[in-house]
Amino acid sequence: MHDCHAVLLDTVSIQNYIFQSNKLKENLGASYLVQEIYRSYLACAFCPITGKTFEEELQQLDDWKHSDAEAPDGTKPVDVGYIGGGNALVFLQNAEQAQKFVEAWTEILLVQAPGLTTAVAHGNFTLDQFQPSFEKLFRQLKCNKARYGPITSLPRHGITAECARSNVSAELYNDWVENYISAGVNARIEAAKAAKQEIEEKYEKKFGKDFGEKLCFSDELDDLGGIRHEDSHIAIVHIDGNDIGERFKQAPSLTAIRALSKTVNEATEAAFDAVVKTAKDRYRDIMDSLGFDPRSGDHDRRNPTEYKLNDDSIARLEKEARFPQKYLEKLQRLKNQGYGGRSKFLKELQRKLKTEFSATATESLIEHASKRDILPIRPIILGGDDVTFVCDGKLGIYFAKIFIEEFEKVTVDSEKLTACAGVAIIKTRYPFYRGYKLAADELCIHAKRVRKKSSSTDSFLDFHVSLGGIAGTLSEIRRRDFGEKPEDEGKAERNLLYRPFKIVPKAPFDELSLEMFLEKVRQLVDRDIGLPKTKLNELSEVLTLSEDAARKFVQALKYRGRALPEIEGHQYGETLFESNKTPYFDMIEILRFYPDFALQENGEKT
Repeated sequence: MHDCHAVLLDTVSIQNYIFQSNKLKENLGASYLVQEIYRSYLACAFCPITGKTFEEELQQLDDWKHSDAEAPDGTKPVDVGYIGGGNALVFLQNAEQAQKFVEAWTEILLVQAPGLTTAVAHGNFTLDQFQPSFEKLFRQLKCNKARYGPITSLPRHGITAECARSNVSAELYNDWVENYISAGVNARIEAAKAAKQEIEEKYEKKFGKDFGEKLCFSDELDDLGGIRHEDSHIAIVHIDGNDIGERFKQAPSLTAIRALSKTVNEATEAAFDAVVKTAKDRYRDIMDSLGFDPRSGDHDRRNPTEYKLNDDSIARLEKEARFPQKYLEKLQRLKNQGYGGRSKFLKELQRKLKTEFSATATESLIEHASKRDILPIRPIILGGDDVTFVCDGKLGIYFAKIFIEEFEKVTVDSEKLTACAGVAIIKTRYPFYRGYKLAADELCIHAKRVRKKSSSTDSFLDFHVSLGGIAGTLSEIRRRDFGEKPEDEGKAERNLLYRPFKIVPKAPFDELSLEMFLEKVRQLVDRDIGLPKTKLNELSEVLTLSEDAARKFVQALKYRGRALPEIEGHQYGETLFESNKTPYFDMIEILRFYPDFALQENGEKT
C-alpha cells in the first residue's frame, strides 16, 4: 500500500536556457530564475494546498535547505523530499493535490520565467520502499521528457515587432534597454537586478559590512578584466564534481540523499567563499597583477569602480546646490543602481535624464557618487556540484585551483570530494555561449575523460587559450594547431600540450601536478637562471620548428648560463621534447595567464 503521492520536477536544458544570450546580465538573470523555480516559485505553488502565506512557505523551504530535516512520513499536506541536481521531489497526500500543485507551479513559471522548459512525473509512492518507488518515478519522468515538449513562450506573430535579442515577438518595453523586447528577455534583465542585490547582501553577511561598502560584483563583462585599448580576455570556468551522480544513485535512502545533497551544497558554497575571500583580501595584488593603476587618470578601465547614487549622495547634492534642482527629483528614481565606471555612470544618467551635464554638474556628480571597487569575478551557476563563474582571463586557472583545493577539504564516507575544471580563456567580445560550451562541454569533459582513463581519484584541470576565434571543436583545434592526436591514431609527432593537470600537492612528486608545474613556471622566468622575455618569445617559436633548431636554442642558452626548468625523471631541457611531448608551451601560456604574485608565492612554498 502506498504512503503518499510523489511529484518529481525537472528542468530541461538548463544550460541552454541560461546561456542562450551573449549578454552577461541576461545569463545572470536566467540563472537567478532557475534558482527561484525551486525556491520562491515552489513556495508560491504550495500556498493553495497548505493554506499558509507565501512568507511562511518560503521561510519553511529555506529552513529545510539549511537543516537536518527528517525524512517525510507522508502525514503532512506537502513535504519536500529533496532539491538538487536540477530537480526536486515533492510529497503530497493524493493525486488531486498533486495535479493542483503542478498546475499552480507551471502557471507561475509561464509568467515569471517564459521560455524555461520543465518536465513532471507523479504517482503513488511507498516511503519504506524508497529506491524502487523513486526509480519508477524517474523512468516515468524520462518517458515524459521524450514524449512531449511544452511551448513555454509566445511564438512570433505578424502584428508586433521582433525582439532583437531573442528573435521572437517584442511584447514589453524595458527601461534599461530603452526598447521593446520579448517577455523572456525582460524577465532575465529584471531578474539580474535581484541577483546582483542578493549576492552582494549574501557576502556582506559573510564578510561584514565593510565588504558591501567597498566592494561589489558586476554584471558587465567589461568590468571583469582587460584594459581599454589593450588585449583583453575573460576566463569562463566550469567545475563539475567527480562521481557525484554515482554517489546519489548508491545512496540507500532518502535520508542519505538529503545528507549528501546538503554536504555537496555546503562544500560548493565554502569553496566559492574561499575564492571570493581571496579576491577580497588580495584585491590590490590582483589588480596590480592585471596591470591596473589606481593613480592613472583613466578611471574607467585602470581602476574598475562602480558609481551609483544613494540617499547620502543625493542629500549632499541638494545641500551644495551645485546640481540643477530640476534634475534632483528625477535622480531620486535612479538611486541605488550601479552603472560601472565613471564615463558609463555619467552616460547612463544623461540618457535617463535626457540632458547633457555642464562641467560643474559633472564634477559634482562624480564627487558625491558612492564608489565601490568591482571584484574581477562573477558567479553564474552556483549550486550542487555544478559551478560556472566568469573572471578576468589571467585569474581563471588561479581561481579554479583555489576552488578545487577548498572543495576537496570535505569528505563523504571518508572519501574526499573531488572535481574537474574546464577553463576557457577567450576574448571579452567573443560569443559568450561558445566560450561556455568550450569550458563545460569540451574542456571539463576532457579532464574527466583523462582522469577516468588513468584510473585516478584526483581532481583535474584543463584549459584553452583563444587569442582570436574558435574554429572547430576542441579536439580538432588541438589536433590541427598543437599536434595532439586521438588515442586510436597513436602518439602525436610533436605534441605541444602537457595539460590537463592534477590539483595535488607538489609532494609526493607527480609530473602532472599543477602545484609542481607552477613552480617550474616561476623558475622559467627566474632572474638568475631563467629566460628574459625576448628568449621566451624565441622559445615559443622554436617549439614549432625542427629538432635541429631546438638543439641550437638549448646550446645558446647554456653559453649564456641559462637553463630551462626540468621535470623530475625527464630531460626536456636538452631537446625541448621527450617522447614527442613538451611542457614548455604550457609553461609559457600559464605564465601569461596566471597572476604574478601567486607565482612568486608558489616559489616561496618550496
